[in-house]
Amino acid sequence: MQVDEQRVAELAISVVIPTYNRAHLVTRAVESVLSQTKPPAEVIVVDDGSQDNTREQLAPFESQIRYISQPNQGAPVARDTGVKAAASNWVAFLDSDDYWERPYLQTMAQVITATAEQANFYFADASVPPSYNAKSFWAYRGFAIDGEYELRQDATDWVMMPGQPMHLITSVINREAYFACGGFWAPLRYRDDTHLYFKLGLGGPACAVNFIGAAFTEDEASDNRLTPAMARRSRQGYVYQIMMLEDLLARDITSDVRHQLQQRLAKGHYGLARLSLRRHKWKTAVSHLWQSWQIDPKVSQQQLFRKFTQSA
Repeated sequence: MQVDEQRVAELAISVVIPTYNRAHLVTRAVESVLSQTKPPAEVIVVDDGSQDNTREQLAPFESQIRYISQPNQGAPVARDTGVKAAASNWVAFLDSDDYWERPYLQTMAQVITATAEQANFYFADASVPPSYNAKSFWAYRGFAIDGEYELRQDATDWVMMPGQPMHLITSVINREAYFACGGFWAPLRYRDDTHLYFKLGLGGPACAVNFIGAAFTEDEASDNRLTPAMARRSRQGYVYQIMMLEDLLARDITSDVRHQLQQRLAKGHYGLARLSLRRHKWKTAVSHLWQSWQIDPKVSQQQLFRKFTQSA
């Protein structure tokens, strides 16, 4: 990859780190940002109403970071606060329980420069804990590219994958594109990142960068992590899925994408119907089953047939 190193050095990237009650971990995240081979333009830590000693733990970094404290409103609002406060046109996100590899910002800046800043967002791969049973996050998602990077003018196929291969901690997002699509949606406390990638990537340009830029960890207790709580087919997980899909379906999208999202929406209602049945909430179950049928009758037919054949 041939790049103008002067342009790479001049490319400004703001870093946003949202945190909540992670005094024991946030300093590691901050240190991984400050030790980058390409220094960030600024580091913004948004404390989303922590009740521990997060501020005291960050005190030694006072001259190197910008600390913003706000009442607890959830990760989407905390991240949005950081983006609004950022001074650069490129914003990178890091969760406070994860960390970056030292060349992350340098490599991302090289690709952003090599592609003339064309993409709405750039995303790299990440190492994952043993529980993923995969070599990396991309492998876990079944995603791969040839070469150092791949720029697509239309990232629809990528964002429509059953499991999106992009993750916020390995993404650098164009700030103008972020605001143009509406940014993070505050009511969506889970799947807010998935929703954002849909808005940026459906018909929009994106670039995959083929290297391990960060490390996912499981160092935080599960009760302070949204993904484990929501990923177990919980009621609230389905609710957020439905909220996200209804918002996307209200937008100007292609007929093929609309059909696929409608199928997912029907499955979301079917999932809620099953959960309601288990809890003996018959009226709620019938309501969601009817909504699933109205959206796409084939979904509930297929699910019911599968259930019948499995029990036969």
